Amino acid sequence: VTLIVIPLFKYFNKRKNIPMIVICALLNTIYQNFLIVIWVYMVFNTFLSKTTDNNWIPLLIWSYGVAMGPLAYMARGEDKDSIGTNIGIFLAILTWFTLAFMYLFTGISLIPLRILWIGAALFQTYLVTAMQIAENKEQND
Repeated sequence: VTLIVIPLFKYFNKRKNIPMIVICALLNTIYQNFLIVIWVYMVFNTFLSKTTDNNWIPLLIWSYGVAMGPLAYMARGEDKDSIGTNIGIFLAILTWFTLAFMYLFTGISLIPLRILWIGAALFQTYLVTAMQIAENKEQND
């Protein structure tokens, strides 16, 4: 999806077509955030499916390391002020803590994960759109 959307995003950015920029940014962030949320959810469930009364705490902590390790490794090459990377890592951390809270206190439900996924995508889309509008204004001045 990203390989299709990014060239379209660049095309519409050159044409200063804000509605299409928003649509492209939203599609891209929804896809990327979906991958992050699903990754954390799958790792969390894989580790917790092996828990017993004696080992659930170490497996809970281990699931955090396994879920965050690859994301942190991939993010290390990005700039420290990369908004998309920082929000993606924050989304992964927030997803894991939401799952851990639900596991410990309420039982796991997918509704909070959907809210995190869509909320993060909308927030990222807003940031991308605001940055593109500001960049276009600077180029016009």
